[in-house]
Amino acid sequence: MRLIQHAGARQSFLKLDRQHRVKSIKEVEENSIKDTLSKTGNNIALTADLLGISKSTLYRKAKMLGINKEHFNKGVKGKGSAPRKGALPF
Repeated sequence: MRLIQHAGARQSFLKLDRQHRVKSIKEVEENSIKDTLSKTGNNIALTADLLGISKSTLYRKAKMLGINKEHFNKGVKGKGSAPRKGALPF
């Protein structure tokens, strides 16, 4: 009986449109990091502090998720100038 209930719930869940799709933890982490980097002007120390993680963890997660300058540098003024202190080196 429990299996039937579970299968019915899964079918109902799969009918949800894209707006109501549940995101994976990886997607949530990636979006959080990109958004925070963008809002802080790519300031690593501030981004890590706001996310509640260490700078080394932020670097590791950014590398693991494939986040690089192209992902979050769009729209940041001063692009092409000297790198700011705390900006990502990659």
